[in-house]
Amino acid sequence: MDDPTKSALEQALGEAHRLLAAGEYRAGFAAYEIRKKLGYSPPLPFREWQGEDLRGKTLVVWPELGLGDQIQCARYYPALAQMGARVVVVVTSHLVRLFKPLGVEIVQRKPGITIESVDFYTHPFSVPHWLGVTSAEQWNAPYLRGTPRATGARIGIMPATTSGHPTSEVKSLTDAAAARLLAQPGVVDLRQEATGAADLQGTADIIAGLAAVISVDTSVAHLAGAMGKPTSILLPYRHVDWRWGSSGETTAWYPSARLYRQDTADWDPVVDRVVGDIL
Repeated sequence: MDDPTKSALEQALGEAHRLLAAGEYRAGFAAYEIRKKLGYSPPLPFREWQGEDLRGKTLVVWPELGLGDQIQCARYYPALAQMGARVVVVVTSHLVRLFKPLGVEIVQRKPGITIESVDFYTHPFSVPHWLGVTSAEQWNAPYLRGTPRATGARIGIMPATTSGHPTSEVKSLTDAAAARLLAQPGVVDLRQEATGAADLQGTADIIAGLAAVISVDTSVAHLAGAMGKPTSILLPYRHVDWRWGSSGETTAWYPSARLYRQDTADWDPVVDRVVGDIL
C-alpha cells in the first residue's frame, strides 16, 4: 500500500517546485524545506541554522543533491561570510579546487571528517531561504572562474548528464544528436573522459579558453553559467528542473545563458536551432 504520509510530502515538494518554477522564490524556498522530511538533506549532530545572527559563529554547509545544485548555491556563500561567520563548505573532490576562490573554507567530504567548534549547520538550498532571496537576479554576477587552457576549439559540447541519474536518459542527447554537434568544426567534447580533466576546476579551465558552451542540463551548464560564459542549455520537454521555469529562452540565474527547449521528445529540431545560431 502507498504511504499516505510520504504521498503528502511528495505533493508538498511538488508544490515547492511549482512555486520556484513560477519565480515565487520567498514562498518557494520556504516550501522547499520539506525536502528534508523526504531524506534529501539528512540532519547533522549540530544545531540547524534558521537565520540566527552569524557574527563570530561557525556555519557548516553540508552538501546535498547534485553537483549542479551545489554550483548554483555557491553564489550565496560569500554573503554568509560577510555576515561575520566562519563558513565551512563541505564538498566532494570534484568541487574542492573550483570553490576555493569563494572566500570561505572548503573541506573535502570523506570518511572521518571532523570540523572544530561548529555552531550551526545548513544545506545549500536552505541558504537562499534564510537569506530571504526573492529574485534570481540577486547574486547572479559571475562567481566562478578558470585559467584558460588552450584546446584549439571555440565551442565546448556537453551532450549527456551523469549516467544512472533517474532523468539522465530524458535529459541527455541521443547518440545521433550528440554526434551531430560533436562533428561540427571547432568543438571540443567536455565530458571528463574526453578531456581528462581531474575535477570541475579542470573543466572550468577548458571553458575559460572557449568562446561558448553548449550543454544539456547538467553540472557543466551550471559551471559555464556561473563563469558568465555564453551558454546554450538544451532542455527536455519533460522533467525540466524548476530553475529553468516552464517557458522562455532566458534565465536570471545565469544571464549569459540561452535556453533551448524541446517541443517533443525529438532532439533534432533543438540541434538544428543551436547549429544555426551558434555553429
